[in-house]
Amino acid sequence: MPYPKVAAVAALGLVATCGTLTLGTAAASAQTAAAIAVTSGTGQSTLADQPFADPLTVTVTDDESPPQPVAGAVVTFRVTSGAASFSGGTARAMVDTDSSGEATSPALDGGAVAGPVTVAATTPGVSSPATFGETVTTAIYQAGNNISTSPIPIGSGQNVSYIDEENQWGMAIVAGGVEAWGDNQSGQLGDGTTTPSPTTPVNVTGLSDVVQVDGGNDFALAVLSNHSVDAWGSNAEGDLGNGRSSQYATVPQPIPDLSQVVQVSSGNNHSLALLSNGQVMTWGDNLDGDLGIGSSTPQYYPVLIPSLHNVVAVSAGCDWSLALMSNGAVMAWGLNSEGELGDGTTTNRSVPVKVKHLPAVTQISAGGNFPSNGHALALGAKGEVWAWGDNAEGQLGVPSAGALSATPVRVVGLHNIAAVSAGGSHSLARNTAGDMWVWGSQADGQLGTGGTANVTTPLLSSLTDVQLDWAGALGSIFLVG
Repeated sequence: MPYPKVAAVAALGLVATCGTLTLGTAAASAQTAAAIAVTSGTGQSTLADQPFADPLTVTVTDDESPPQPVAGAVVTFRVTSGAASFSGGTARAMVDTDSSGEATSPALDGGAVAGPVTVAATTPGVSSPATFGETVTTAIYQAGNNISTSPIPIGSGQNVSYIDEENQWGMAIVAGGVEAWGDNQSGQLGDGTTTPSPTTPVNVTGLSDVVQVDGGNDFALAVLSNHSVDAWGSNAEGDLGNGRSSQYATVPQPIPDLSQVVQVSSGNNHSLALLSNGQVMTWGDNLDGDLGIGSSTPQYYPVLIPSLHNVVAVSAGCDWSLALMSNGAVMAWGLNSEGELGDGTTTNRSVPVKVKHLPAVTQISAGGNFPSNGHALALGAKGEVWAWGDNAEGQLGVPSAGALSATPVRVVGLHNIAAVSAGGSHSLARNTAGDMWVWGSQADGQLGTGGTANVTTPLLSSLTDVQLDWAGALGSIFLVG
């Protein structure tokens, strides 16, 4: 049932008194109300700045068997939490049920909604109200991507186990499936279309039992619980690992002959897959030795990196890659124009080399969204952070490092860090309490501070209780709550 328009208030005989909006003048029903239940409008997101999208409708019934609708019962809708009001600026509205026992509230004023909103509907004789909206304590927030310089809500964080942000698009694993939002010119949202969905998640078609996802420039990978991998989106450089270098896919498709995968990571147009035996498969573009196989020949099917063993994690940068070894050492290969391989040079490497002057680390993250801005972060065993590579926009967090550092430098002022993430030209670090530090470029608002000036040393974010975070090419996403 549509909302009554404000312009029709006089025609409907509405009267507003003492902050109450009253609709109708139906006489009291001879039936006795015994129950009130939500008919439509429940289950909606009540994130900040997102009012209810559907009408709030309840049905009142009596105590007969079976229950019969009660016409003419007075239902009071009341905003019980959140800064919102009904049309006319009131916090509550009284509406009579129709012949079907239904009553629908007037519209909530979307412009007045400033936080999570809940509404209760009551009727005389029934002690338990019908309620709309769930006060969301967990939510996904996004900053940057030329959309907002402050974090804005993308969706509920309920049942989210993993998040990923790429080149102006993102993904989340939700109850084993995948939701995606943002750009979609190559089908990277996986919903069977190329229609973008900037801030509203859509379901990726046909996926279940997903344990990890990662995306490249405009393609995506998903590791399933059976350790196989599905891919979708662009295939311009053999990104989908299906033996071709064209024909993008708008829905997921399995990568042939790839099994026992425990983690994937994608760069601009190349990918890595870590196997359960500690070896690494790779495919895609190889112009700068991105694949680490000793040549610059692209690979359209996954191939083994022969020199890597005992790997526990992988991370692909724009045109280069990192591997974390079981002993805490880090190997690197590919493009090295900004010292992102950390070997003390700016020479490209087509086979893995060891990152120099780095203590044993527990996590790695390779960043960069152009060949000219690769940088890396590593988390030390004592909760400290190390960085190397491009520093033109402060992404290393160490101003004294200059324009680049070809070997790791310690980021000052960070302690008890639990996770790091390197974006295009910005960086994130989250401590064990869920506090966030951000630094580097925020030309597109990716740090979420409300500004656009570069931040050259770690800055404590206003976000708290952050569970997961990911730095993308031009944006960042956070699971909060």
